[in-house]
Amino acid sequence: MEASEIVHLHTNADLVVLSACDTAVGSLQGEEGIANLSLAFMLAGAKNVVSTLWSVDDTSALYLMKRFYAHLTERSTVAYALTAAKRDMLKTYGAQAIPYYWASFRLDGVGDHPISVNSKSLAPTK
Repeated sequence: MEASEIVHLHTNADLVVLSACDTAVGSLQGEEGIANLSLAFMLAGAKNVVSTLWSVDDTSALYLMKRFYAHLTERSTVAYALTAAKRDMLKTYGAQAIPYYWASFRLDGVGDHPISVNSKSLAPTK
């Protein structure tokens, strides 16, 4: 889907996660500003959107997202869960966790409320 299609979805999602590359980056669209997938979901009604500012490494993104969802299942706020996941990466990988691997992920929205996450739906499928 393109941003122009997403803005016409009417959603009340508490959280949208766009962990693919460059989902918070877009082109300048005249007076409207920058069009990107993150903004499109916010305009469609999402309360919080996690997206990326540049290309992400698959292995690092997987680790970060697993930690992010683990913190969400602990009833952490969205903002805290993302921050804690980044700190987990720094603790686990130390000097090898250069910002390229974790700093691309950002939160749009307030993020000050926990959201309901069904941990069974996060379990790997066989």
